[in-house]
Amino acid sequence: MPGQDSPQAVVAAFIDASAGVDIATECRLVLPVEQPNCNQLLTLANPGANGTITIGDLALNGTKAIVVAVGRLCANYSCVLNTNRRNGLPATPSDFDTAYQHVINELGMGYPAYAASQMSGRWYVDVGPD
Repeated sequence: MPGQDSPQAVVAAFIDASAGVDIATECRLVLPVEQPNCNQLLTLANPGANGTITIGDLALNGTKAIVVAVGRLCANYSCVLNTNRRNGLPATPSDFDTAYQHVINELGMGYPAYAASQMSGRWYVDVGPD
């Protein structure tokens, strides 16, 4: 599937699908282990975007990444404007695991960062606990 060659690309594809209310595409972009429950989770979380979204900075730790989205992010029918391209990234490398889990916990809350994980050379959005 296009958009899975980097953490930034998979997050951009996920946001595009979310903005178009294309849950089927969104669910193909999440980790395979999370795909069986994806439809229900994303319907409840209702993540999305309104207007132009750009990809900000990222933090990378092996096969996991945190990617920041800049723009008007929406979830559960409310929107938040993020203008900080580092919003949600860990302050230090040792804070990565805590920040990564925080991003997952904030899914559906309009949080500007997304968790991504690499499996078999492809990147996926991580929407649930390991």
